[in-house]
Amino acid sequence: MKHIALIVAFTALVFSGIAIAADDGDTLRKNSMFKPNVTPDVLVYKGADPGENKLMKRGSITAPPQVPHTVEGLTISREQNDCMDCHDPNNEMEGMVYVSAKHLKGGGVAMARFQCDMCHVPQANVKPLVKNENDRFNFYKVRK
Repeated sequence: MKHIALIVAFTALVFSGIAIAADDGDTLRKNSMFKPNVTPDVLVYKGADPGENKLMKRGSITAPPQVPHTVEGLTISREQNDCMDCHDPNNEMEGMVYVSAKHLKGGGVAMARFQCDMCHVPQANVKPLVKNENDRFNFYKVRK
């Protein structure tokens, strides 16, 4: 009897999972996730040199700033971090957004934070999927 109840419960679970998976629901996805061979849109990233693009608004107070310039050719590794050439808090470049003190340890970038592009991503020329209503969170620490 326990085996029959277990089989019935398992079967119900499988069929309910199939029914949920078959429904695309109300999502921001443009195509069905079940449609085979859908090629994603090609995104064009801003290729301007550092300092030439406006900073993008943050999505929330905890969202990391996006990179407003090209990152092509930059080395970001434990041994060398080209981002710090400009974004080091000790740098005297005017108008530069500098690294938060939370990212630093022992006079350099903390090992847990050296891979900048894990959180800070380049800005693509795309229309936002939803409107951002969090205008009060748009702040940057810019060197003056």
